[in-house]
Amino acid sequence: MSIELTVDTKTQQYVENVESLYAAIKSHYYVEHSSNDNSSGRSISFGRHPIKENQIRFTSGFRGLKAELRIGQVDLELVETITGHTPHELAEMVKVTREQSGNEVANAFMSGYKPKLDNYFGTDVVSIALDTYGIPKCSLTIDIRDLSDKVIEVVSEILKHSGLTPRADQIREYNL
Repeated sequence: MSIELTVDTKTQQYVENVESLYAAIKSHYYVEHSSNDNSSGRSISFGRHPIKENQIRFTSGFRGLKAELRIGQVDLELVETITGHTPHELAEMVKVTREQSGNEVANAFMSGYKPKLDNYFGTDVVSIALDTYGIPKCSLTIDIRDLSDKVIEVVSEILKHSGLTPRADQIREYNL
């Protein structure tokens, strides 16, 4: 009698994408705090602070397979460049929308900026969310199921605006 082990190659690839991308981030940026959670897939939270404001994860569930990188707070200039508004202005607009049209419309407010994100990054793998708890801030989530050159380029661009500190060997420039 023998035991056969079947592995879903797509699931395995997504987990490898998560682990490979996290290893690349750690090799280029200082990651002062991190923690692993394998309870519902593969999840690594990391960042500059003990709250670990960023997350890279793979999950499988009733909504299908997901592999994504979430940068919990991108700098104000990037948000304003993409949306034309600061996070504070966006929060005020959501508040007014909620008062006038209700929670459902207000909760969908940020999805209206999806075409601007797609245009700015040249791909549809990025989504934006607004956190209005305390000081308003925006997070960006990148779909990393397919780690194409374009997705890697987008991840690199967003990481520049993440507040993570580049490793010294990554920022040296010599003008000879």
